[in-house]
Amino acid sequence: MNLSEIQTRHVLKMKKNLEQIAKEYGRFSPPGIKFVYEALGFTVKIVWLMIKHKWMSAQPADSIDDFNDVYDFKTVFKDQFEF
Repeated sequence: MNLSEIQTRHVLKMKKNLEQIAKEYGRFSPPGIKFVYEALGFTVKIVWLMIKHKWMSAQPADSIDDFNDVYDFKTVFKDQFEF
């Protein structure tokens, strides 16, 4: 099995699980759950973008650099996490 086939199987498995999750809870659609899953790696950048445009607030001493090497979302939510 080549890499493309493995990725396709993983996506199909994930899609089935996302649909099951959405059906079980009834509050969220599969595309909504997938969107959040894919966005996790950009969470800090999204938060700081929202702060920049006044959708959220921060303390004057806060910095995006405060999050460097604190939590590796890619490792935890992409490399080590499976639906």
